[in-house]
Amino acid sequence: SIVPNATFYHFGVLTSTMHNAWMRQVCGRLKSDYRYSNNLVYNNFPWPQMFISTDGGNTTGRECAPSHAQGTLSTGRVSASYADDKKRLRVEKTAHGILDARLKFPDSTLADLYDPLSMPKELLAAHRANDKAVDACYGTRRFKIELERLEFLFDLYRQYTEPLAMVEEKETRKAKRRPR
Repeated sequence: SIVPNATFYHFGVLTSTMHNAWMRQVCGRLKSDYRYSNNLVYNNFPWPQMFISTDGGNTTGRECAPSHAQGTLSTGRVSASYADDKKRLRVEKTAHGILDARLKFPDSTLADLYDPLSMPKELLAAHRANDKAVDACYGTRRFKIELERLEFLFDLYRQYTEPLAMVEEKETRKAKRRPR
């Protein structure tokens, strides 16, 4: 799978603790390995609300994922305020920081770099900065444990999909009422 037209913002969000908490909970497994699915994990991931349209586009409250996403939640137009732009740029900067930290270890594999016992301090610091930047895109709430993140993300997912479920339910009722 690929993410066409992906930006450093997407890289930052997808490498964040926020997205990884979602991935660990939602994706399947083969033995102990995660099986990342664009349909189950990526397309349903509740991207930050800073992508909710405020310019007359989608006002249903559903998340407006970046324009490349093709899932059930990618509807409406993307618009962002100046503050949202600053948050996005901060995530892009921290994403660059992750890649820069990796470049300092050209002879290391990703397995070497992300070994929990020997992860380079520069890379760990870059990921922590990225997590703070991504968390800021979701608001000011601080998460102490992964369960708090998951509760937050599933509540956000419910908010994004509730209007969609109501529309689908109405369409189903209309279809049942039509004479055949």
